[in-house]
Amino acid sequence: MANPNNPFGFRPIIRLGGGPYSVTEYGKPSADANAIFAFDLVGYLTGAPLALPENANYNLPRIQSGSQLTPGTSLWLGASLAYGAASTGTVHPVTDEIDVVYIAQADGSVTTSAHVHKNANVQLSQAGSTTTKQSGMQVNSSSIATTSSLDLRIQRISMISPNAEGANAILEVTINKHAMAQASAGV
Repeated sequence: MANPNNPFGFRPIIRLGGGPYSVTEYGKPSADANAIFAFDLVGYLTGAPLALPENANYNLPRIQSGSQLTPGTSLWLGASLAYGAASTGTVHPVTDEIDVVYIAQADGSVTTSAHVHKNANVQLSQAGSTTTKQSGMQVNSSSIATTSSLDLRIQRISMISPNAEGANAILEVTINKHAMAQASAGV
């Protein structure tokens, strides 16, 4: 049976060592005309920190939707666990640890076990759903290569049933080009 084409973004499941992941709060400024969907990968946004809505004395680092970033070039921070409407200031819990494992669906290109431990870029072509508020981001399986500058590292094909190798396979990935990695440029 073929895998359905139903992208759902990058859902955190565990850390590489097997421990639980944590989240950090970040803010999306109201001047940002792009929505952040649940399970979108996000990146840092330079500028002054945002005041928390409930207490202006506490500041949040700013983020932007991954839909505004460039696959293969930008640094990724992690996945937002909350939806934030366009042109609205919102607070987002983000899985920003460098060793978080995510499940994500590959695009329509065939993905097999031969692709495990290779790298790939993020696929931004599907917009998030305004109905479910869920991300449409995927793994760009046509970009899979051994190139170290790609966004993601494929850890394995997920053992979720009825997932199978092939088009639209669900993969377990980590962020290869992480904003918090030691060799990454500062923001």
